[in-house]
Amino acid sequence: DLLESTPKQVFLQQKLNLTTPAYLHLPLATDTAGKKISKSDNTNSILTTDKSEILFKALLFLGLNPPEHLKHDNVETIIDWSIKKWDAKRITKKKRLISP
Repeated sequence: DLLESTPKQVFLQQKLNLTTPAYLHLPLATDTAGKKISKSDNTNSILTTDKSEILFKALLFLGLNPPEHLKHDNVETIIDWSIKKWDAKRITKKKRLISP
């Protein structure tokens, strides 16, 4: 949804002699009806408050396929694993369904 504004941002960065960062497309998260999930909807699409489980599901969503045991590790361990295993090439460009 930010694709249209990216060229404007790059133009401004060039005019201001700033380095243009590398951009990455992330998949659009949708609900079971195909509607984009958004913070502005004021709906609670995530049915858990377990931070480790939320991070684990986010990694699955991004296609990083974390090992099952990671779901029960602490947040710092999950983030460390994520940094080591990060591979932008594995991220799908298609819309993805979020399951609660």
